Formats: sequence, structure tokens, C-alpha cells
Amino acid sequence: MILLTGGTGFLGQFIVQELLRSGEKVRLLVRNPAKVGPIPGVELIEGDVLDTGSLEAAFEGVTKVIHGAAVVSFWPRRREEMTKINVDGTANVVNFALDAAVEKFVHISSIAALGRIANAPSIDETSKWIKSPLNSAYGRTKYLAELQVIRGVEEGLKAVICNPGVIVGPGNWDQGSPMLFSTLHKGLKFYNPGQTGFVTVQDVARAAVALMHSEIVHGERFVLVGKNMPYKEFFGLVAKSLGVKPPSIVPPALVSSLAGRMSEWMGNIRNREPIITKETTRSSRQVFNYDGSKITRTIGFQYGSLEQCIAETGAQFLKEHGNHR
Repeated sequence: MILLTGGTGFLGQFIVQELLRSGEKVRLLVRNPAKVGPIPGVELIEGDVLDTGSLEAAFEGVTKVIHGAAVVSFWPRRREEMTKINVDGTANVVNFALDAAVEKFVHISSIAALGRIANAPSIDETSKWIKSPLNSAYGRTKYLAELQVIRGVEEGLKAVICNPGVIVGPGNWDQGSPMLFSTLHKGLKFYNPGQTGFVTVQDVARAAVALMHSEIVHGERFVLVGKNMPYKEFFGLVAKSLGVKPPSIVPPALVSSLAGRMSEWMGNIRNREPIITKETTRSSRQVFNYDGSKITRTIGFQYGSLEQCIAETGAQFLKEHGNHR
């Protein structure tokens, strides 16, 4: 039995399908089973990573774990929530995995947990967390979550860590990276001149399951980045997939920073998470290169086409929303 946390989220839904295709018995820890509804071939356990009672029930008979539950946010108002779910929640899951003596534990982290410093030639699994204004509060919680996994490894947990880049694919168009498609469809005019690493949601799901089946343990990390791409190029491909004009204006750094602050202020007033923040505007003006080749060298994993994924995701968005803005 495989226990998957975060199985109803953007990435989690793809991991579920990948596990089912591989013939695994799957159990999901979900907050509201009634809202999720039945999923063929999947057992639902009500609870969350902060509820130790529900974790006790969820771990009964479990042999392997993929831990994907996390809060992804760059809004200061959600920092306490991120700390609880991402750090304390991971500590709880690691503790129960140790007690259950699971055969394998796969932790879904993020490239944000690797730390960011200006002018770094390349960031890979050997990169160390360094305090920097370019790091986000989210990245810090994912770094601290990794420390919980490493602590588990030191206590005997057989674990591996995945560090995906910006995950691209269809999902809830009002959250996470899928929101970039809905934002561009409405007519985004501005972009920042930075660069980051991208990976398809299908690749992350395949990699997580492949690493779960592998013999790799002892807390090894794997950066999952299929391609490094400037935001201008990425937004251009997204715009093309949606049949809209790509953003063409690069705002001055001061204007970009003020826009992030204003967006946060409006989000606080509306009690609604802003599309951009001080953190995102700052990091999106930097050029970061990530080396995602270790998984290819180690287990022969091959990345799919990011360009094809963007085209298919755009087509899916238009199928669901039409051409109306």
C-alpha cells in the first residue's frame, strides 16, 4: 500500500494516476473525502499532516510513502500556515514513517529549497542553503522540511528527495503555475527579465514514482528541471498556445518592486492571495540555471518536451474556457 499526501493537489493528481498505471494500491490522506468524491482504485482517509490521529490510521499497512502535501505561497500572510504544514507536517509524516518502518519515503521538495544567490553559474543537488534576500519564505520552509527528512534518514528512514522546478501543466487555473495560463489569457503586458528552471507535471509524477521503485535511499536529492528558460521565452510559448499576444514590456526594477508591494497590499485588503508579491518580483529579475541531469545519469530517466506540454496545456485551457477573456 502506497500512502500519498497532497494527492488532490495539482501535482498529486498526476502522481495518483502514475501510481495506478504502475499497478500500486493507493491511499490518499485528504481533508474532506466527501468533497473529493470516490476515485476508482484509491482509498481515502480523512485527515491531514497536522492531525496525528488521522496519520495513525493512514499509516496502517503502508509500505511506501510519497509526501507531497505542502502550501506553496509567496504571500507574507500565509507564512505561519506554510511553517505548520510544510515543516511541522513533514516532521509528523517522517515520524510515522519511521514507526511504520516503511520501505521507501519519497519527499517532494522544490528548487526553492536549494537556496538562491546572485550570479550562481548553476544550482544542483550539491548546492547548500545560504541566507540570501533572493530566497523566499516558502523556500525556507521547504529547506527546513528537507532537514526533517534528513533527520529521519539519520534515524533509519529510507528516503529520497525530489526538487522540482516550476511545474507546468493543466490544473486549477486559479492557483499555482496553471494560473499563469489564465493570467496571460487575460492579456498580461509585462514580464521580468529573469530565468528559472521548468519541468512538466507529468515528468515530476513519473520521476517520483520511478524513484519510489528505485533502490536509492539515504536521503539523496534529485533536481527535476527539464529546461532552463527565460520568462520572456516561457511567456511567449504560453501566449502562443492561447492565441494571444505575449507580454512585451520590461518594467524598471523600481516599478516592478512597487507593483509587487501594491499587489500584496490589495491582496491584504481583499483577503485574496495576490498574483505577484515582493518576493516574486525580486526573484523573477534574476537568472538562475538548474542542473536536472542527475536523475538521467542515475536511473536513465528522460524528460518530456516542455514545449509540447505548454502547447497541450494551453489547448486544455481553451477547451475549458473558450476564447473568452
